[in-house]
Amino acid sequence: MPIRLLVRCLTAVAISILLVGPQNCTAQIGNPRNIVLGATTNQIHTLAQNWSDAEADWFYDVPQGSKLVPYDWFVNLEQPDTPELMRATANIVKLGYIPRKADPSQNPFGLPVGFVRDDKHLGITCAACHTGLITHKTNAWLIDGAPALADFETFLRQLASALEKTAADSAKFDRFAKRVLGATATNVEREKLKKEVSAIAAFRKGYNDRNSSRSPAKAYGPGRVDAFGAILNEVSSTFAQLPTNHLEADAPVSYPFLWDTPQHDRVQWNGAAENKKSKLLSLVIGTEHFGALGRNIGEVLGVFGTLDATQEGTPLQFKGYPSSINKDSLIKPAAKRVSKFKLGSREFDPIKVGFVDDGSFGFDTAQTGNKNVGHDGYAPNGREYSEDERKQLIEYMKTL
Repeated sequence: MPIRLLVRCLTAVAISILLVGPQNCTAQIGNPRNIVLGATTNQIHTLAQNWSDAEADWFYDVPQGSKLVPYDWFVNLEQPDTPELMRATANIVKLGYIPRKADPSQNPFGLPVGFVRDDKHLGITCAACHTGLITHKTNAWLIDGAPALADFETFLRQLASALEKTAADSAKFDRFAKRVLGATATNVEREKLKKEVSAIAAFRKGYNDRNSSRSPAKAYGPGRVDAFGAILNEVSSTFAQLPTNHLEADAPVSYPFLWDTPQHDRVQWNGAAENKKSKLLSLVIGTEHFGALGRNIGEVLGVFGTLDATQEGTPLQFKGYPSSINKDSLIKPAAKRVSKFKLGSREFDPIKVGFVDDGSFGFDTAQTGNKNVGHDGYAPNGREYSEDERKQLIEYMKTL
């Protein structure tokens, strides 16, 4: 747990010293990336990340082979317990994804960052999990390649439930069928659609049963997923056609940032994947980076790919907030750290360098896999850092 929190906080540190610097941050005049701003947000900024708005939009919208559900179904699918659509902005925000305005040419239904049309299907791309958004008062900052705060597990459970209830509830199905098939659809067409919805609902539930946590105490929450577990299960069970050959994916970690991935010899939190290269293989597969290619193919399989198996002052002038997910907490001895806190808020505390302790998900470090031990806050001579020394360390890290 401490490494996951540390990475999130280090990302926030990097951002905190860039928040208002004109050489590194650009206010989006006219909001060219079509991000839907929150009720209290007046302006959105992007960091100088060596690509244009058009290139960033390509990253948000490019299909990668993920096939979650039929596209026409998703854009017309209601939430399980309300007639409101799954893609409604309020629901997207609640799930931790970044909502966008409709774009007639690329995104006519205003799907969130990383949700794309892939031929006839809705797909999930790298951008959904690796695009960050933080807020402070009336400003927001969009960071490409940063960890998302998405609650992937809850989204998948909601999707499966929505499909199940659409097939089972006559009024809900009637509204859905009229949107998908049109008002003049025949009874035969409607019955065919209902059977297809039931089948996909069962398929999506099967994915959740294989890969999701088995109890609420093990829920991933915002900003975490067990991608390794899901990828392994989909390869060893689904694509190997061995239905019982899977284990609970119960080791969620925070989404990593992407910007330094090419510089590493090994990637993933446990260093399990090598960034191997071969000039010989480039003649066969079109790139010498076969390690990255294989890893990315595995990731797409884990997220529904198919396979034939056969601006206000400076950061130091801001007032602080009561925050627990922060560097101030991490440089205290483990026994003195906050043991329970809330996740889900995008509001940034630039004093303690972390997100405000707020949100809908309660995080308990006593749960297996959630511990926040390690990196104990002791000086080289073995004594505990004083409060003033901790503050000095935080201020120094803001300059890195």
